[in-house]
Amino acid sequence: MQFKQWLQTTILNESIKEISYAEAMNQNMFGPVYHGTTEENSQAIKKTGFNVFIGAPRKDNITHGYTLEKYDQTPYPAPVHHLGYGVYFTTNKNSAKMYNRGTTKGLQEYFLNVPRMETINFASTKKMMDWWRKNGYNMDESMDENKRIQATVNMTNNLKEKYDAVYFKGKGLYRLLDGDQICVFDPQRIYTINPNLSQENEFLPKDRLVIKDTNIIAKVDSVSKNGDIYISYDDPMQKVLQRYGKEFMNNQISIMDDQFIQRITQNTNSNTTEEGMRKYLDYHFPQKQKNKKWPKEWIGKKLKKGERL
Repeated sequence: MQFKQWLQTTILNESIKEISYAEAMNQNMFGPVYHGTTEENSQAIKKTGFNVFIGAPRKDNITHGYTLEKYDQTPYPAPVHHLGYGVYFTTNKNSAKMYNRGTTKGLQEYFLNVPRMETINFASTKKMMDWWRKNGYNMDESMDENKRIQATVNMTNNLKEKYDAVYFKGKGLYRLLDGDQICVFDPQRIYTINPNLSQENEFLPKDRLVIKDTNIIAKVDSVSKNGDIYISYDDPMQKVLQRYGKEFMNNQISIMDDQFIQRITQNTNSNTTEEGMRKYLDYHFPQKQKNKKWPKEWIGKKLKKGERL
């Protein structure tokens, strides 16, 4: 392929694959991650999926990238993109917000099927340049943009042979280099969650559910990879405590040693056993529960969007 031909190459993707949250967890996908972009690009992504554009930064369809200049104290310019040509995401909503018109509104969550993911985290520009060159970035000291594009392509191809994605964590005592970002080389490895694909008994973050045998509605904060559900709810009358407090306490007593009740009384600075147990239950069943791992047997029905009791 001639240089001018690959310079304008676009790696196309037909559409973004959809998956249920439970299946994403079962397949150990990486996410959620976020992709901030313009409103126009966001609509295009929904229609035709993600595209990988190869070329110079800030021209045509490439809105970001390093400018053509020496990279800090190194003799070479940086590659066009930090991790090569691909589709970029971040695990940090605030980072995505900067590229999403300054708002988290409309910010889509994605999951990545990238079992071969390389994770790096450098604070030094020299170490970053060493990593680039080790992975095929063979740019010379000239400030020739065409050479830099070719060198970035070389690095990308080298990385693609070894990895499905590269994750630069960009985390230390402060933000490191270009910050938290994941580059995915094949757009077919990108998935979005479709709630309609979930089974009746499957939950995903932001779902609402009824706590069994009560009229308390809880919000699902997160679901772990092994299926543990974490919820938040408001319960000013402590109806959940009334329903499950005794069951919870009996279970704790059955699995603890004989000094359990005595330790509760001491640790809560209580004068009586009854006072200690009440404080212990108030702690575990507060009026405002936040991100609490919840027993599956205490979970009632999942509410549909807009559904009320």
